[in-house]
Amino acid sequence: IYPNPTKGIFNIRTDASNLKVEVYSTLGKLVAKGTLLNGVQQIDLSEESKGIYFVKLIHNGKIEQRKILVH
Repeated sequence: IYPNPTKGIFNIRTDASNLKVEVYSTLGKLVAKGTLLNGVQQIDLSEESKGIYFVKLIHNGKIEQRKILVH
């Protein structure tokens, strides 16, 4: 996930296919979701408030969570 921090638009680079992505605010509100194919995909949070967001990556039953800062 890059760049981090970001002004709202960030990229996810993956070799996985059918990677599910969910982005949550610190209050637990789902603000973005989708399914990514391999390569680089862009996520746009530029319409959201500045702050910390949690990016949940789900693939083959495994869940990984990362933080991203929108400034």
